[in-house]
Amino acid sequence: MSSTITNDPNGQSQVKNRYESIEFTLNTGITDYDLDSQQATFKSVIAEPMYCRIYTSQNISIKFDATTNHTISLNSGTTTDFDRQIFKNIYLSNSSGANSTVRIYVK
Repeated sequence: MSSTITNDPNGQSQVKNRYESIEFTLNTGITDYDLDSQQATFKSVIAEPMYCRIYTSQNISIKFDATTNHTISLNSGTTTDFDRQIFKNIYLSNSSGANSTVRIYVK
């Protein structure tokens, strides 16, 4: 888990978990939507996430790090976890015929 060690006002060390949460609409017909260049808050806190949770309201597909990588299909109305998956970018595609709400949580 990504975390930061800081001192509280009393000088005591404390660990604060760091994460990012992004929600957006992925329009139908989009291929290889570049999360890094399209969502300004992605990687604003964590440069190389090690955990990712993705919710999608429609059937979509994703690829980690390169558009030439193999496609991973995600089913509508589901949440999928990727643990110990170090990555720098996600590419998303939507050919479902309807816009999809996508929620991505990384840490």
